[in-house]
Amino acid sequence: MTSKVKNGIRKLLDLGKEVVRAEDETHYIHVPTDTKLERCTQWISGGVPLVIPDIWKGCLPIGSEVDQACRDFFVDGEKNMSPFMYCKHMQFRAYEQLMADLQVFNEKYASEWHIFADRVFLFSLSLGVAGEVDLLLVNKETGAIWIIDMKTSRGGTKSFDKRYKKNEPTKMEKYTLQLNTYRIMAEEMSRLQVHNISILPIKVFYPPYGQQTDEAYFEPMFDVEMIDPISARQQIIDEKNG
Repeated sequence: MTSKVKNGIRKLLDLGKEVVRAEDETHYIHVPTDTKLERCTQWISGGVPLVIPDIWKGCLPIGSEVDQACRDFFVDGEKNMSPFMYCKHMQFRAYEQLMADLQVFNEKYASEWHIFADRVFLFSLSLGVAGEVDLLLVNKETGAIWIIDMKTSRGGTKSFDKRYKKNEPTKMEKYTLQLNTYRIMAEEMSRLQVHNISILPIKVFYPPYGQQTDEAYFEPMFDVEMIDPISARQQIIDEKNG
């Protein structure tokens, strides 16, 4: 890995520390300039908050807890974790499934890639947006940069072609836009090229109106097409406005 890549990654991680979540979790704040930044999921929809039907709102706390467990695995190590730390929204069976798949992932990639999972915040002051990446991988030899976003879903990857509302983009179209927004923010902050962006789907299951999953396992990871997120976002806004 070249010194240029090392310095770029260090700069990205250091700049990310300038961003914090607002207390109400509705947006981010760039502390040095006291600038309010939209959450990436809201920015890609033109400032419209994500609306989930009440019957499936359990996905939000479940997804947050699964994401936290994954980050803790890479930051603290499984030996320093306990299922009781995540039992509010994950049953023991789900926790065990998740840990098993994380071990397989780590064995496959950790020898060749640096895996960053702790507060990897990205932002763009020019676009007014910020977000947090689940996993940022940097190849130890080539310096290639790889962004991986974990997506929990009750319906699994089969649901990625669905829409929450008629005339809205599909979940996959939104995910593609979100990952590409992460990509351009990372490139702006580091002055390095992001070589790959991928989705790692995590299958969960909970009953209607439920907020605890009894399963959590990986589905096959896949790459996301690289697109221009600014023009794609504008197209979504134009279509919504008729």
